[in-house]
Amino acid sequence: MSPREELLVIVGEGKETEIALLSSVGRALEIEVGGFIVPNQTQRRLTDPELLPGTLKRAIETCHAVLVLTDYAAELTAFRMAVLSYFTDFHRFGRAASMPGGSWREFHYAVGDFERLDADAERVGVLLLRAHRVNLVTSDGERDYHFSFPVGARPTICGSVIAPGDWDNVPSGETFVLPKTGCADGKIAIDGSFPMLPLNRSTSVILTIARGRIIAMDGADGEAVRHARELFFVNYAKRQLRGRNATTFCELGIGVNRSVRTFHGIPLFDEKVYGTAHVAFGRNDQLGGKVHGASHHDLVIAAPRVYLDNQEKPFVANGRIAIPNDQVELDWTKTEPLTTTTGTIRLTGASCSVQPATEELIMEWNACAGPSIRTRVGNFATSQLAGRAFRTIGENGLSLKQFYRVMKERNALDKEIASRALAILNAYGIIRVARA
Repeated sequence: MSPREELLVIVGEGKETEIALLSSVGRALEIEVGGFIVPNQTQRRLTDPELLPGTLKRAIETCHAVLVLTDYAAELTAFRMAVLSYFTDFHRFGRAASMPGGSWREFHYAVGDFERLDADAERVGVLLLRAHRVNLVTSDGERDYHFSFPVGARPTICGSVIAPGDWDNVPSGETFVLPKTGCADGKIAIDGSFPMLPLNRSTSVILTIARGRIIAMDGADGEAVRHARELFFVNYAKRQLRGRNATTFCELGIGVNRSVRTFHGIPLFDEKVYGTAHVAFGRNDQLGGKVHGASHHDLVIAAPRVYLDNQEKPFVANGRIAIPNDQVELDWTKTEPLTTTTGTIRLTGASCSVQPATEELIMEWNACAGPSIRTRVGNFATSQLAGRAFRTIGENGLSLKQFYRVMKERNALDKEIASRALAILNAYGIIRVARA
């Protein structure tokens, strides 16, 4: 924010200290901070932007940015989303931040090495961008559990910058991806935290997922298992859900924030811990997905092993993220040629452009939150080759036979090199090849 701009802080009862602290910081930065208290009982009734009272709407309309600092409770989510929706619909260039479950004690988590955080988040995002399947291995200390799902959408990077006209959670520091609904299977050992229950690897709750839904929750710690079951079920024995799609697997995220080092039982913080993974169940329409419902619960895994597609080595393991440079920027000389020999090539509609000065192919992407990410398609030489192939295909597409002929006539590139260029475009989801 800039000097003389206004930040509106919307809180529930008992959050006067947070308003006072932010006002003090605002004065030092010459930013005007205003507070608006909405009791939790009232928040439960304000489930839609149209239901917000006129005084709150006017306060939202006259500020430059808003911070929604509510308690963590599923029944308060609709109010928080209503405020964020009203703000982003009204303010084309304003920024909104969400901090459910936060207090002044956690404000320091929003401070850190943002350059490193953004770099880690983007490296994870570029890797997930090309992934088709995620394989998750967890452990309860005695045995490993395996869980797998196909990727359903491009990843979203939650870095340190909130784009104008957008909103994001604070603190930042995760990259997440949405699955294809109804296709996840396996078991997961949750050993980091559940909402309102930090585990800190002292025990585990084992989830069994079939066709994208939780079908069983077990473990040696009876209290932890009971807490987990009550989070999702009104009656676990009868599998009576607390709400629509409450047990539907809807998100996997990787934490990249090194400032958050302990588990609190508050998902907003726990899911950001560097080197962790979290799996979410419930709605994901607020994240750009298609699953609707009343709840969204993030469950955190302290020490996961995360593999993509047919990788032999995990890119997340032992609380660390390890992504070699050659996995971030593909090299066409080390890429296997496309095996399809007949068919038609078409562009998928991914946002791409060839840079006039360098001939590099740049892909612009982000699923739903934060600023768009501009990624070069491979290393420098690879992006130039990909750019030539991209231009050759064009908006109308063409057959493989035509593509190879044009690539040879225009660019003097033989079939093997042209086929490697197609493999690169296919890896990034830029083209679709329909076999004859």
